[in-house]
Amino acid sequence: PEDAAARIGGDEFVVVKAGEDDQDLTAFAASISENIGERIRLNVGSSVEVGSSMGIALAPRHGSAAGVLLDKADKALYQAKAAGKNRHAIAL
Repeated sequence: PEDAAARIGGDEFVVVKAGEDDQDLTAFAASISENIGERIRLNVGSSVEVGSSMGIALAPRHGSAAGVLLDKADKALYQAKAAGKNRHAIAL
């Protein structure tokens, strides 16, 4: 009940996950990327692969207000994208 996911626009989503530390979140992000990245068969002989980049912010370390956490996660997302495809980064 403390976990949630929502689309906030275009190709951007927010996942709220309670009670995790950096190591757990890194494993969770890797799990999301792995599941999103599975090849999807569209037609016989045709398929598509989807990738993901993620920015991660932790409450209360990076803030307690939703807007602050979203801003920190967004900045971490740009760090992840700068490092390459299918990456994640935790806010500084």
